[in-house]
Amino acid sequence: MIKKVCLIQPVQSPYWTQRLKVLAQHKDLEIFLLLERDSFSHRLGWNPEPIDGVKTVVLGSRVRAVSTKHDDLDYHIDGVRTVPFFLSMVLLELKPDVVVACNATQVLFALPARLRLGFHLSLIVEDTPHATRNLPWHKMLVKKGLYRRADSWLPFSDDAVSFLKKIGIERSIYRSCWSIDADRFRPCDTWKTSSAKLTVSAVAALTELKGIIPLLREWSSIPQEVRSQFRLRIAGTGPLELDIKTYLVVNNIDDVELLGQIPYEEIVALFQSSSLFVLPTLQDLCSLTILEAMACGCPVITTPYNGARDLVEDGVNGWIADPARPGDLAYWLTEAMSDPDRLRFMGGKARQSVLGRDNKQVMRQFAEQLLEMSGVR
Repeated sequence: MIKKVCLIQPVQSPYWTQRLKVLAQHKDLEIFLLLERDSFSHRLGWNPEPIDGVKTVVLGSRVRAVSTKHDDLDYHIDGVRTVPFFLSMVLLELKPDVVVACNATQVLFALPARLRLGFHLSLIVEDTPHATRNLPWHKMLVKKGLYRRADSWLPFSDDAVSFLKKIGIERSIYRSCWSIDADRFRPCDTWKTSSAKLTVSAVAALTELKGIIPLLREWSSIPQEVRSQFRLRIAGTGPLELDIKTYLVVNNIDDVELLGQIPYEEIVALFQSSSLFVLPTLQDLCSLTILEAMACGCPVITTPYNGARDLVEDGVNGWIADPARPGDLAYWLTEAMSDPDRLRFMGGKARQSVLGRDNKQVMRQFAEQLLEMSGVR
């Protein structure tokens, strides 16, 4: 019997588009993608895209601005939150067997329909103990209560598993993860030697959260004999773009190139041409760019504040550096850049360590999990 599955997302991302193209090949699942909005102004290129075998419904959720300040690491996050008022009405009409939500608000608005229909409600979890450390007690209490109303949970990182345990959830956990097309995100070694200098790349929004200005400070302190072999290329836009350009001019830094916003389809070319990828984030639930860069044969440097750090084995396929500790990022960048031959060897290890996260394998497992949730197994 074909089982009907509703996946709820705030907006259609390129990542989920590729994953759903694979998931839709499982003919025992009828898949509905419920989008809270057709697009967000801060997510350029994230728009509904037709997927064979997937029916898309745009809920038209209300959007409100949110801002959170984190005094301990001195940054704040400006963003949006959507309120899916019509979610239960759509679920009552579709009558799914399984509903997969990705945040507490979606769980809240799915509960009335579940009370009526009795479907299995699962929750994708990317929260980490670090990302929720500054959450006020009353908001944490509400989040905990709503999370516990789900029937099962799909944590995307080891940190997400730790968060679930922290709020008392240890049963019905289906470990999952982000995934990529490993045939598309693959090494292209000839590009790494196509210029006089090797490339260190960074892909991130130009915000306080992503730590790009601290990266530039640390970059400028790397010994010149090491830096002379490399250039730093940064892809992304954001509110700090003018500040970053000014910083580069004032400090006479000429080995850093700002690429601006590049299409998602071109990200793979940047990774393939890079010898090292760095993401000095102060908070990331589970950065997919780490997975993509490693699949392209790039060793990576990221931080303890990134849920994707569970992919990194220090000194084997990358390094963990703490941008909150002055000099730490510069130390590990110097360590990495001092031996280009080692970077090439580590790039091979990086690729091997993420091959199990190809879309085909992860979506096959996800399909089996959905069938189990629906009561087939």
